[in-house]
Amino acid sequence: MTAPTNLNDLLSEFSSPSLSPSLLQSLLHRLLSHPSIHNGFVDVLSLPSVQAALSNNPQRDVIVRTVELFGFGTIGDYYESKDAVWDLNDAQLEKLRMLSVVSIARRRIDGDLVIDGDVDMTADSAKAASMDRKSRRANGKHRILSIPYSELMSKLSIPADDIRKLEDLLIQCIYANLLSAKLDQHSKCLVVEPNATLVRDGNDVTKSKNSNSVEICGSILSRDLNISSTNATSQLPQMISRLETFLSHSEALLYTLEQFTLANATVRKNDAIRWKEVNRLLSESKSNAKFGALERAELENSGPAGERDRREVKRSKMQAAMMQRFS
Repeated sequence: MTAPTNLNDLLSEFSSPSLSPSLLQSLLHRLLSHPSIHNGFVDVLSLPSVQAALSNNPQRDVIVRTVELFGFGTIGDYYESKDAVWDLNDAQLEKLRMLSVVSIARRRIDGDLVIDGDVDMTADSAKAASMDRKSRRANGKHRILSIPYSELMSKLSIPADDIRKLEDLLIQCIYANLLSAKLDQHSKCLVVEPNATLVRDGNDVTKSKNSNSVEICGSILSRDLNISSTNATSQLPQMISRLETFLSHSEALLYTLEQFTLANATVRKNDAIRWKEVNRLLSESKSNAKFGALERAELENSGPAGERDRREVKRSKMQAAMMQRFS
């Protein structure tokens, strides 16, 4: 079997019924190193062909933990459990650091949604947290999130004196559309704009081959959800809250568009009536102008000046005829 040469071939190979453990390991290494794939790693593990290839594989636990590391883990988790996962190459370490930046920013933004002392959040409490966040945003808070370089260096295992390495990593995150942010070199902070949006380009794997549409995402990339963790029950209400917020915003936008549509239809109807009246007035004006011109011509021809003109024309014609006769 030939090795996959592009992204679509790589993803399709995981669904192959003849997927062997050795081929699975090779494909996973390619997946974890691919520069355009930043989420959906856990979904790959749930494929029937992948599950079959892992069933009798002695490295099953190591493989699963490595893939989950890229799904919802961080570079700190890698160094803490290095003996239980694959040794990552430079490209994979760089990618895991980029994903760790996403997790750091996401946790800073979502921290306000967690209700202290209440792990099993109900729908009402999640809704209350969402309403509280909305009120704080209305007061001008949480529009901009600043993460100090020192915090990022500590959590990303980057030496404190290597700011250039950190900034290069953050620039890669921004250009890879992992988050909408800017570098504040004066304050040495990463400035994230939670209310901004990411525009995914044509290289996004979620787009169809023949689609030219642009997918609008949140200001920070959504990573895989760790449903097996002890705090999964607190993560799910947060997701529900975000979806409810998205739904309410979508409904408000739909209502606004409908109102604009009705208003435009009314304007078009009024314009049609107004232009119909304008055309009627123009037609009347043209008719009146033509009738007035005829009346003026008749008056001019029937007056003394008109009679003199006719005599002059007649005299000119007689003179021309006599000159032609005697010439």
